[in-house]
Amino acid sequence: MEQEILQKIMKGKNILLVGKTDSGKSYFIKNQIIPLFRQKNINVCYFEECADLEINEQCDVYIIDEVEILFDKEFLESLHPDEKPYYTNNYLETVKVWQNKLSKITKPIICIVTRNNKEEIDYIYNNYKSLEWNNLPVEIVKFEKR
Repeated sequence: MEQEILQKIMKGKNILLVGKTDSGKSYFIKNQIIPLFRQKNINVCYFEECADLEINEQCDVYIIDEVEILFDKEFLESLHPDEKPYYTNNYLETVKVWQNKLSKITKPIICIVTRNNKEEIDYIYNNYKSLEWNNLPVEIVKFEKR
């Protein structure tokens, strides 16, 4: 998986790494991907969450953890009808602020997204084709607990 991600980034592609909560996505990024990129002299800018994001022209690639996408909002609401609202208006406003920050990135990006079951992950894998904040193509990588 490390080499697959490296090759995609070296080709200038954007990646959405999607997996379950506590599956080790952040650990994998911090302990496998970032050291590999640094070994290849790729300047990585890692942010633990969108709220921390700052644009830096020195970055060759941005890696942002805890990214929220709203592409699958209606799908999630249909899967979880008892959780109303699935996203509060306040949270949706916060996501808009984050996505506005994300839209300013002009370099390849790895977005780490959490979904909690196979059906949710598969929906993103099969349907999410472009980043919703700038319409740039994105490749989905499913993360499985290691």
